[in-house]
Amino acid sequence: MVYNFLGCGVGNSMWGPFVGMMGFGLGGVLIFLLFAIFWIWMLVDAITRKFKSDLEKIVWVLVIIFTHVIGAVIYYLVVKLRAKNSRKRRR
Repeated sequence: MVYNFLGCGVGNSMWGPFVGMMGFGLGGVLIFLLFAIFWIWMLVDAITRKFKSDLEKIVWVLVIIFTHVIGAVIYYLVVKLRAKNSRKRRR
């Protein structure tokens, strides 16, 4: 049986698959936190933004909730950037 740096056997133990994931460490935690903060930011923006209809708001909130970070990125690209560009054109 092979032992890792924690002294745990990696061979047939239940911890075997998780030992390889320990390499993510602090970097993985920071990336996870950044994605979580971005997801919450886009969800709050979708909830508080005034859309043309309530149905559009409901659809965007559901897209963000059910597709997580990918939905938040799509929302950012479609809604937030379009709003920024339209504000620049008005000036």
